[in-house]
Amino acid sequence: MDTLPAQLARTKRFTFGTPRHLTVCPDGRTVYFLRSKAGDDPLSCLWALDCATGEERHLNTPGQVVAPRPDPAGRRIAYVSRGALRVNHDGDDHAVAEPDGEEITYGLPEYVAAEEMGRDRGYWWAPDGRSLLVARGDAWVRLVPGLPARTAAGGLVTSADLEDTRRLLLAGHPVTPAGLQLEEVVAIDGETILFTASDEPSQAHLWAYRTDSGLRRLSEEPGVHTGTSAGSTTVVISRTLSHHGPKITARPKGGRAVEIALAQPAHAGPLPSSTAAHPLWLSRSDRAVMSASTILRRLGQVGDTVSRHTHARRSAARSPRSVRLSGAGRRPPSDTVRSAWMISAGVSPDIRRW
Repeated sequence: MDTLPAQLARTKRFTFGTPRHLTVCPDGRTVYFLRSKAGDDPLSCLWALDCATGEERHLNTPGQVVAPRPDPAGRRIAYVSRGALRVNHDGDDHAVAEPDGEEITYGLPEYVAAEEMGRDRGYWWAPDGRSLLVARGDAWVRLVPGLPARTAAGGLVTSADLEDTRRLLLAGHPVTPAGLQLEEVVAIDGETILFTASDEPSQAHLWAYRTDSGLRRLSEEPGVHTGTSAGSTTVVISRTLSHHGPKITARPKGGRAVEIALAQPAHAGPLPSSTAAHPLWLSRSDRAVMSASTILRRLGQVGDTVSRHTHARRSAARSPRSVRLSGAGRRPPSDTVRSAWMISAGVSPDIRRW
């Protein structure tokens, strides 16, 4: 017999096989509903219940059924399957609107209408049941900040999802490799395209592309980097383990890099305890760390918060103590990692940098 977790997974928490989307015909004679054929079958089928006889009848459909609705007279029922709007009339099933591309659907609310406006319909029957008003929708696409844009020579800069990667395109041709996920285009300086991208979820680096020199990464240390550029001077903004707050460096072409100082007190030790966050595992490492800075929250969102403010409390014998830190973050590298209690400033004098 399967364990309970296995049963929950196979039955989607015992929801497969449950009648849903029940719709009563205006004449009250028939109830249409969706239900899979078994308790472990994920495919929703269309059924009709004859209220007079109690007989359930399965209506043949070409695939998964969504949003069934009968016409006002109760003679026909429309539904969406595989992106097409179809109508079934006494077993005669046919499509009335079929998608003309992989990203096209008919009869369903598009993303903004469904999520922001609360509209759950994508088609409506006419009062006489002889015609349908149908919404045609394109697949939702995430817009990349800074795009579209043009270089000084007029080259069109766009993006496209290719090989499971959001890639940067210049004049329709990809200029970034597969695996490097484009996040934002921050500046166009002449023929230089400055953008942020990531090939590791806990980091984001600053990159530059030129047609004459190709692709080049401008940031070095692991962390979150961004920047801007104009007049051949590039400003790099870096948030890393090595610095409290952002490190901002101006790099003029052919000149010496100049760091812009932060106008705030330097911290020789940990930040106040009110800023301490939860301990998490550092990606690709055997270290558990905690973030004491809200500016690093982007890394925290992916479960790999990094910070220089990580400490270990000494034991009564005033020597480092190895403990297990179970459940403190996502993807712990092992069950035997050498770790320590995480504490913040002012809790104990017996603290040291890890």
